[in-house]
Order: sequence, then C-alpha cells, then structure tokens
Amino acid sequence: MTDPSVTELRLRPGFPLPDAEQSHPAVIRRHRWITLPSSAVMIVCWFLPVVRVCGKPTIPLEWPMFWTPYVVAGLVFAAALVRPWSLRGIAIALRVIIGLTVVGFGTLVMFDGEGFALVGIGALTITIVLAITLPAKSDEAMCARCGFFVALPSCLWFGAIALDKDALFGAYLSFAAAIAMWIGCAWWWGESEAAAQRVP
Repeated sequence: MTDPSVTELRLRPGFPLPDAEQSHPAVIRRHRWITLPSSAVMIVCWFLPVVRVCGKPTIPLEWPMFWTPYVVAGLVFAAALVRPWSLRGIAIALRVIIGLTVVGFGTLVMFDGEGFALVGIGALTITIVLAITLPAKSDEAMCARCGFFVALPSCLWFGAIALDKDALFGAYLSFAAAIAMWIGCAWWWGESEAAAQRVP
C-alpha cells in the first residue's frame, strides 16, 4: 500500500498547512466577478482607438506616458488570479509603477503647468499618498488599494476624453472599464481587510 499523497493529507482535518498558507488569511474572492472582466477589458482598450489626433485615430499604445491604467489593469488581473501569499512581487510592482507615473507627470508639469497636465499630477499625487505611503494589512490589500486609487483618477481621465468631440469608442469602453475596476477593487479591498482582521 502506497503512502497517501500530499493532496490527500491536506484534505484531512488537522493536517498542518505550509507556513505560507498559515500566515495569509483566506479571502473569499467574490470581487473577481468584477475585477477580472473589467481589468481584461481595460487591457484590450490599450490597443483600441481612443481619440483622433490631427484627424487620425490614435491608440494608447502610441503614448507611453499614459500606459499606467493599462499596466495596472494587467497587474490587477494577475493579482486577482494568483494565491494571496504570492502577491508580494505584484504589490511591489504596483507601487513602483504608480511612483514612476507621479514622477513622470511631475516632470511634465514643469514644462506645462496648465490643462490636463495640472489636473493629472494633482490626482496622481493624491494617489501616491493614499496608495503607497499608507500601510496595508496584507499584500492583497495593497494590490486592491493600488488598483482602487489608480482606477479612480482613470475614471476622471477617460471621462474627460469621452466628452471630447474627437473621442472614439475606445474612450467610452475605457471609461466603463475604469468605473467597473474601481468598484471591483473597492470590493476586493474590503474583502482583504476583513480577512486580515480575522487572523488571530
């Protein structure tokens, strides 16, 4: 008779879990019903025409300075799929990307202190303070919070583009995806914080 497999043992009451699983709270991830489709749609919008520039349809992929919502959406999508105790790298990547975005917009404002540049740096400065500097109870809560505070100014950004007479269908789809991702990440944030409070 062969020894029981690890999988079989794990299903038995009282079988000890690995340290990584014991040190991270279990989260019922209902938020996936919103965060996964919304972040996936946002990634697709990266390749869709958003606005006409000089009469020519332009996709976000042509403008690296505006990649942040799409890169963050990709990381949110990945974070929603992996195990909670595997999120350290994604949490760090999100904070680095947000920090670089604020630095980039700050540099832009040095040369253009009017219009969308000023609005963008103001919104993203708030984002950096709230999403990076405040401590989180877990890496999962940090990922959810970063997604939340990037999706929030993204709603304003894509909403402003959608109101422009040169806006294309990619702008409207990005606006809807940003709103959904904001709601999904808020839900996720709440779930992860609640799970962290249950840890003795």
